[in-house]
Amino acid sequence: MVKKFFGSIKLIFQQRHLIWPLAKREITAQYVGLLLGFMWTFINPIMMILVFWVVFGIDFSGVG
Repeated sequence: MVKKFFGSIKLIFQQRHLIWPLAKREITAQYVGLLLGFMWTFINPIMMILVFWVVFGIDFSGVG
């Protein structure tokens, strides 16, 4: 199982010249209609983390 894992990592590393353009094309195609475009890839998870932090921070902080 460990051998398969490292084999997969090795294959990904060997094919990085192919994987990077495909991932970039997929991200740009997904967010082509948005105002922020590519930046939304990073903004969206950060905003979700902040929302969860506020909601669960207030809920579990001992208030109530």
